Amino acid sequence: MTERFTIEVEGSGLASCRPGERVLVALERAQGFGQLKNLPRRLPVGCRRGGCGICRARVLEGAYQTLPMSRAHISAEDENNGFVLACAISPLSDLTLRLEPARLPKAPSLGAAAARPCASTPAPAEAASAAGDLARPCPTAAEITASLNDNKNAAVFGAAVFLEE
Repeated sequence: MTERFTIEVEGSGLASCRPGERVLVALERAQGFGQLKNLPRRLPVGCRRGGCGICRARVLEGAYQTLPMSRAHISAEDENNGFVLACAISPLSDLTLRLEPARLPKAPSLGAAAARPCASTPAPAEAASAAGDLARPCPTAAEITASLNDNKNAAVFGAAVFLEE
């Protein structure tokens, strides 16, 4: 008989995970079979290889093997405190975890262009040429809301936006 570990998602349900299988794969399978009924939204899934930070979770109990994951999303301190990316761990025992909101890494500094949030704000000539793509007008709040309402799988600045259905 094949050994399996139980993955408990705090307050949402249970998933079954094989040794060496990534926890996110087990959670996706469990959600597909209706075993994670109490999730407030769809399971947060992004790149599936530890690079985007969307599947951020905190392991509350249990042992696991860590696979490579981006330090932009899980710092060494975070990892020491139990924070992981569900796509970058595999269980060594039963696990209890809590899904956490993804944290966006700090944007690189754009110098003078960064001080000018939109093209409607005057900018020095050197900043305007350095801004390049940033020189287009910023969308209004109404335009952003309309876009999000039209596209339930929207992404904003590279970070997935999850809307309750």
